[in-house]
Amino acid sequence: MRSPSATLPLPVIAPAAPARSDRELVKACAGGDPEALGVLFDRHQARVHRCLTRLVGRRADVDDLVQATFLEVMTAAGRFRGEAQVSTWLVAIAANLARQQLRAGKRLSHEEVDVADDRPDPRETASRRQMVSRLEREIEHLPHLLREAFVLCDLEQVRCIDAARLLGVPEGTLARRLHDARMRLRDAVTGGAR
Repeated sequence: MRSPSATLPLPVIAPAAPARSDRELVKACAGGDPEALGVLFDRHQARVHRCLTRLVGRRADVDDLVQATFLEVMTAAGRFRGEAQVSTWLVAIAANLARQQLRAGKRLSHEEVDVADDRPDPRETASRRQMVSRLEREIEHLPHLLREAFVLCDLEQVRCIDAARLLGVPEGTLARRLHDARMRLRDAVTGGAR
């Protein structure tokens, strides 16, 4: 029997490792670290999915495009120069993959875009709900290059200069596309009234 004054050794608990930044994770992906890719996926897949849904509509292959985006990270990570936030870079990869898919003619029929976090509060008026619904439909019907500019810059809040650089177009070109998209959407939602 132990004496009451004898102490039991306490287990040593190592402090938790600090969370790695997105940039550190991209660097680890460049070295082939699948765990780093998993962490990036966990952090950013919801935003990538939302962006792709806005770009190509609500389709069965959106999930495939999300997966393809993160698979592309493993090959593109070595080229990441850190000129933009990692989240912006991921959205640009997704937008490029969506554009490639549409160019390849793999477009399926669209259903109405269903973006739950953009829906108005149920307490809002019916006219507000109708306007939001009309805007979602009009975004879907924009030509792809205009939709891409609008989704990246206005909905995903990517700075125009970053989006242009990541999409490989001059900033003025992207700004013009964004302007054209905004004008078409405004005219469609307001019925052309100014």
